[in-house]
Amino acid sequence: MKKESTFRNWLEQGGARTDKGRDTRVSAIQKIEQKLRQLGVPFQDLDAAWEADRFESLHDRLRQMQENTSNGGHDYRILMPDSVKPRNRLASWRSWLRQYGRFLNGEPPGPGKDADRIRQFVLENYIKPAREEGREVVEVLVRDVNEALGLYEAWPNICQALAGSKFQELAQVSPPQRIGADQSSATVFRFDLSDRRVDRSALDELRKQFLDRCPDFHSFVDPGSGLARDEKAYKLAASERIQAALGESGDYEVLGKAVVEILESATTVPTFQF
Repeated sequence: MKKESTFRNWLEQGGARTDKGRDTRVSAIQKIEQKLRQLGVPFQDLDAAWEADRFESLHDRLRQMQENTSNGGHDYRILMPDSVKPRNRLASWRSWLRQYGRFLNGEPPGPGKDADRIRQFVLENYIKPAREEGREVVEVLVRDVNEALGLYEAWPNICQALAGSKFQELAQVSPPQRIGADQSSATVFRFDLSDRRVDRSALDELRKQFLDRCPDFHSFVDPGSGLARDEKAYKLAASERIQAALGESGDYEVLGKAVVEILESATTVPTFQF
């Protein structure tokens, strides 16, 4: 690593104020450079990798390593043979490599466009991997994002970036559930990835149509005297018949047939259409 001392100064000016924080980032960059051959990246050092493709092939390799780790592989051992949480560390190392690229590109120290970096980082390292793994929920701890991106106590910025509509549009997620303090390092954002989103405008339109046909409707306990009352009445009658059938037979086949007959007869009652 030819420019270690100037990179350390750049990091310090940008907010990495502790020796440990700077040492961690420099050590990660040095390890990546030492393992370029084992990673299969055809460059002599990071300077050459930057000149060739702005670290594009190296970022792809680290992303593949993360995917391998998520699938139970041990590809991560090239860089971190003793890690117990390699996937989180790989995410941090990718972010620090981007920092080193900004340094080589001559950009000023500091967080740059924090909000954009935060959104992109969480999308690439939390949302996309969770979707690929088929998970319905993913949680993001603010402290982890702050450390991975090398920010300095940027809790409010992280919370605003993840709670805002811009991230929801970028990641195609619903507004997250916020767990814990409002804006702190311990704040957790829980994102629902199950795509069970509610179209509020569609619900409002259906509600309007329903009330147009049942203007005296008050609630499902007190449905009024019109169509809603009739709808509730035959459903309650069917429910009472099923309850009676449950008490009359212990034979599952007989009981099943009885329930089906009750439901079929109940659904023949005329209902209104939207």
